[in-house]
Amino acid sequence: MDILPQNRTRIHTLTSIRAFFTLWVVIHHLNLERYTTDFVIIFIDKYFLHTGRGVVSFFFFISGFVICYTSKHWQGWKNFLIKRLSRVYPNHWIVSLTLAGFTFLFPLINGENLLYYVYKAFLNLSLLQAFVPDRAINFSHNGVTWTLSVEMFFYLCFIFIQRMSNRSALGLFAGIVAVKLGLESLWIFCNIDAFAHWLFFVFPVFRLPEFLLGVLICRLYFKDPGSVSWFKVHPLLVVLSTILTIGVCRYFFSPYAIFLYSTIPSFFGLFLLLSCLGYESDKKNCFNHPVFLFLGEASYSIYLIHQPILNGTRKLFQALDLSMGIGLMLMLLILSVVTAAGYYVYIERRVYNQSVRALHKIFGCRVSVSPALSRSTET
Repeated sequence: MDILPQNRTRIHTLTSIRAFFTLWVVIHHLNLERYTTDFVIIFIDKYFLHTGRGVVSFFFFISGFVICYTSKHWQGWKNFLIKRLSRVYPNHWIVSLTLAGFTFLFPLINGENLLYYVYKAFLNLSLLQAFVPDRAINFSHNGVTWTLSVEMFFYLCFIFIQRMSNRSALGLFAGIVAVKLGLESLWIFCNIDAFAHWLFFVFPVFRLPEFLLGVLICRLYFKDPGSVSWFKVHPLLVVLSTILTIGVCRYFFSPYAIFLYSTIPSFFGLFLLLSCLGYESDKKNCFNHPVFLFLGEASYSIYLIHQPILNGTRKLFQALDLSMGIGLMLMLLILSVVTAAGYYVYIERRVYNQSVRALHKIFGCRVSVSPALSRSTET
């Protein structure tokens, strides 16, 4: 028995849940503890609100599922890449060179070496920064775009993954996980700090298993929807459980513990994907609300735009020697969402279509310029 109605071409729960994740990332980047002396707020922000980096695993899991879901009728690697490139690069460049232009130029104004600055800018604009074991490069300029670098690696891998059998894909998944867990254990046993954050949190190859598992679950979903929809737990309960688990770990262990932001959230990422699929058939599904769906569709814009607004305002207030408070930070959160919503409606979708048309002419292949309804769930 199919979970979705025959006319349903997107999974609403996966679309809407991205809105909650993206807003949580924004809250994480507010860093409220910097702007108050209230012990309760500092404690909550440090150990619970400041766990946004842990939800990155959810993005990768959902991305793997949705890329496979929207590629059920494979039209060739050229069509696939055209849509992925059009989705990611143009809007990344627009935001980086306009809204994030101030943060792009600030290091150069402050006297940073010109060659090093050009090197960082090139890696960021080309989305290659996640492959360099240098935190100053991984999170340079619009820092959140390191995940886009990882996603582009996933997309290139998917060209080959979609041709792999389930057994081969599962073998690749198990192999990478075994190597990663082995290295994590070695790093912990030997108390090694060097490269730990990059190797286990940023390095695209070690994040590939999350994407791979999303692909494999999607294949099971195509074969038998009921086999992956048995986890009847509300998705928000899974999100809350993740936040509480990471928060408790942050309190009792080092906030930079290796397992904290990659391995542990991976387990919850799997449970969340299963809970979204199980909850989709619920007649009282709150994620069908138009507001949640719209914010989910605009989540890519929110993700790209919020950090330039936050960092730009911080640098402006610092230059003017003005103090910032929690009230202002919450206003910036609202401003980020409103600005991103306008960008999504008036710019993002048009840029996508125009980019597809242009690349269609360059590569000489037929590509539909209308984004799939489930496109909004892609990173």
